[in-house]
Amino acid sequence: MLPESFPYCFAPLDNLSNYVLRRLIASTLPSGTQMAFFSPAINPSSVIYKKINIRENLPVNPGEILYYNLMHGNPDIIAAGMEKMLELKPAGFNLNCGCSRSKIKKRDMPPVGVALMEHPALVADIIKTAKKNFPDVHFSIKIRAGVKHNLAALFDFCRQAEDAGADAIIFHARSAEDQFKRPARHQLFSELKKHVKVPLIGNGDIINDEQAVLIKEKYELGGIMIGRGALFSPGIFRAIACRLNGNPIPHPVMTQSEIKNFLLDFVNIMDNDFGTAVMLRRTRLLARWLCKSLEFGLTLDGNFHKAKTLKDTISFINDFFEKPKRQYREASL
Repeated sequence: MLPESFPYCFAPLDNLSNYVLRRLIASTLPSGTQMAFFSPAINPSSVIYKKINIRENLPVNPGEILYYNLMHGNPDIIAAGMEKMLELKPAGFNLNCGCSRSKIKKRDMPPVGVALMEHPALVADIIKTAKKNFPDVHFSIKIRAGVKHNLAALFDFCRQAEDAGADAIIFHARSAEDQFKRPARHQLFSELKKHVKVPLIGNGDIINDEQAVLIKEKYELGGIMIGRGALFSPGIFRAIACRLNGNPIPHPVMTQSEIKNFLLDFVNIMDNDFGTAVMLRRTRLLARWLCKSLEFGLTLDGNFHKAKTLKDTISFINDFFEKPKRQYREASL
């Protein structure tokens, strides 16, 4: 599923893991390193009926290993959407069984997100339908420990998914009920690995390069997925690559100049491709995390909320980095 030489990937993050941010993260990697990415959640119905809100999420960057992250609970609609999306040549698909927003957990039928974990037979049917229609196309699932913490139900859910033909399982090691109130239960990687034969990808509270490599090795995982850790420092994947090559790089993993240029590139591309209103929303969302790793980052974060135009946004970035700032080695989740 993930490149053997670099089994670390960027998580699907709604309104953030679009092709712009993915392209910029990929640009930080050492030459010759290729990693996998996951799109934000995509409703296959939107693809079928060509709704404009998929413009950010569908494009595949040249040479990119991209898995489309599907948010739906109807096997036939998923299969129909896959057929259209395959025209863009993604690396494969992933069924989102992990989104834990309140409205997801309370959603009526068909269930989506983490609510799917209470319907293992439906998930098995989705996987079987996808593999029947597209037997050579990779199809994984991304899960949590369940709506509530229930190991027996988790193991049974994964067994049914694996028997149905799932090619990999991405496991965020906390339940929906946990939200972010408690740390991810990384020890569950070891427990779940005893019950599945397909590659198991670990996810949850992995925020620096040393931790990412150690967790993968400790639990003998097929790979590691990183979400918020890559927002704290988009250079985390470069740091992992250097560590794997025996050349750990010092912290901070991005210089102030690199962070500044990263932000400038992000706002300029977003504004050009999607307009100022979308650029401002996405920049504020990215800044919520990135600014936590910067000295006086709250100042920049606050200024982004005051910005009304691209010119304002660029000015705030340039002004903030005019004086040297330091990046903390590790931000707190």
